[in-house]
Amino acid sequence: MNARGESGRSHVRLCEDGIALLLVLFVVALCSILVVNMTYSSYLSSRLSSYTVRNLQAEYLLKSALNFARVLIALDESPRVDSPSDIWAKFTKGVAVPADQYLGINVPGLVVEIEIESEEAKMPLRGLLTGDSAKARVNKKWRDAVARYFSLLGFDDDGEVDHTGTFPKKVFNSK
Repeated sequence: MNARGESGRSHVRLCEDGIALLLVLFVVALCSILVVNMTYSSYLSSRLSSYTVRNLQAEYLLKSALNFARVLIALDESPRVDSPSDIWAKFTKGVAVPADQYLGINVPGLVVEIEIESEEAKMPLRGLLTGDSAKARVNKKWRDAVARYFSLLGFDDDGEVDHTGTFPKKVFNSK
């Protein structure tokens, strides 16, 4: 009976050891999952904060470029007449601003471009119609000017159909 009793205890002891081993494996797996989850969460948080910092930097860079353009316009010696000799005129084509020199930002590879246009150089599309929207009449002077401009740009020669879908298969020209 002694041998049988020992083998019975030995079998119970082996089962207990197996259950303990399974519990240890379960705890290790659970801890591994928690560590991986916390690491991933930290990674996402750091990326989010990095994006937030870059967004804030971009916002203040935009404000700096805008203030730089305002200073250039304020330094204009002949505000009533716009000419190519004005201090802001070299920025009419979107020229890069030396960020380290004018904006005080020294970031390698950073390119900041500003474009300043004279308000009189724009074509007033509101001038095409006169009156209320319900009773609006076409201003022939501005319509002819816009038609000539579009013709010079080659819009009549492109042969492209309306891309908005409002006028299917319609090819517009200035005539």
